[in-house]
Amino acid sequence: FVDECESKGVTFVATEWGAPDYRVLHSDPRVLLLTSIRDPWSRVISNYNYDFYLGHSRSNSLSAYLKEDHRIMMDNYLVRVFSNEFAADPGSLDEQSVSMALDNIRLFDLVLVIEREKDLSKHLFEALGWRKEQVDSHSTFGNLWTLSTLIRQFRILAAVRYMFGRKLTISGEERARFINESEMDLSFYSSIIEEQILGSNHPLLLE
Repeated sequence: FVDECESKGVTFVATEWGAPDYRVLHSDPRVLLLTSIRDPWSRVISNYNYDFYLGHSRSNSLSAYLKEDHRIMMDNYLVRVFSNEFAADPGSLDEQSVSMALDNIRLFDLVLVIEREKDLSKHLFEALGWRKEQVDSHSTFGNLWTLSTLIRQFRILAAVRYMFGRKLTISGEERARFINESEMDLSFYSSIIEEQILGSNHPLLLE
């Protein structure tokens, strides 16, 4: 695959639904492995609001949203991806899966964390030698096209909430349930933060 990409002049490949063998890619000097991680709770709330206001979901509660057929909503999604157990049955992941996920992410050349200061605003560009450009962050709110779509769909209440940038209400019970069902993802994320897993090409390691 890498040979084919090289022959075609492909210099950047992104994957999200599952992943290749990280060890094979890590062993190839032509490949730089990069990933960006987000706090699992922040990620699910962001996805819920984004999908609701953009019309991908009509669920009025997080509980209902999580029952929909979204691959990104699978239990312990991060551990599934980084342990190469993406298709595992619900509830079948264990601590060994978390350990494998951590072993694999340690193979990466650059590990960025959205909540880690300057990782996306500075360290990404420094590590890759990219020129910093103004890019569309695809924020949930502030898009006139999204607002007009809500109005055309006669989702007037949602349109008003959107105008004022109001995120959907999440109950304490829903948060507690998510934390319980995402225990391994939260453990995986915490380990990345606590162990300062950065990747060998991270600017903080090269200072």
